[in-house]
Amino acid sequence: MRILLILALLTLSACSRTEFYRRWNGKQPMPTERERTRYVQSKIDLPLNLRDKIIMGHVSVGMTEDDVIAVMGKSCGSYDLGDGYSRWDYNYDENGFMQTYSCYDGKQTVYFTKGKVAFVNKSEYLEFLRKQEGKAKEAQIQKKRDYIKKNGIDKVKADNILKGMVSIGMTTEDVEVSWGKPKDINRSVGAWGVHEQWVYGSSNYLYFENGKLTSWQD
Repeated sequence: MRILLILALLTLSACSRTEFYRRWNGKQPMPTERERTRYVQSKIDLPLNLRDKIIMGHVSVGMTEDDVIAVMGKSCGSYDLGDGYSRWDYNYDENGFMQTYSCYDGKQTVYFTKGKVAFVNKSEYLEFLRKQEGKAKEAQIQKKRDYIKKNGIDKVKADNILKGMVSIGMTTEDVEVSWGKPKDINRSVGAWGVHEQWVYGSSNYLYFENGKLTSWQD
């Protein structure tokens, strides 16, 4: 028993409290201030404002992935969002240990683009997406207005185009401006002229005769 106590004391003296928990608790602890300071000291070219934030344990826009690991440790989950951004999730309990069983969309999320922090929480990222979506819609509406003005489109057809609707008699150009490019086009040519079927999604089909919309199926 005395031997075991001595070994335990030797272990405590040989490693920091954090390292002790890493070995005996089995859970990832949040990096300590000493560890963060050591990381900052190893990065000579680190900007002064980021150095202070890392030591204080704050994640900030512009930090690299290594900087975030120095502040928060390795994430319990990372996800490619498919829009040029990726997300790291963290879920530490009240004692500062990672809870991997409930990591997805954890207590703190960090968003990266091109290897650097872009957003430090989910609400900032969602607000960015809303603004981007708004800009895209406005650009699409302006494109429709320019097309209508340039081609002298009548009021009824212009209203349909602006609302994203189609109507019999529209040209292929009208429909493309209103609905966008189709997923697929099936074309057949005969003595009667050119017949086209435009496919949108899995159940929307538009039919053209010699470049004019004659019917649709949804």
